[in-house]
Amino acid sequence: DINEIILEENGDFVQAINVRGNIHTIAIDHVQKALLVGTQDTLKVFDMEEYACVQTNEGHTDAIR
Repeated sequence: DINEIILEENGDFVQAINVRGNIHTIAIDHVQKALLVGTQDTLKVFDMEEYACVQTNEGHTDAIR
């Protein structure tokens, strides 16, 4: 499955980001200007200025608190 995250600013479309798998969590790091997206076993970090995936961490199997 591919899910799409739609980013808007002041109600205007900015960017769509596609993520494979069911999205479990989304976080925004305003200091580093990054969007973090967590799926079942993957965490992706997107640069919010370029809207590009800059890091992918895979394989985590333990519960996250």
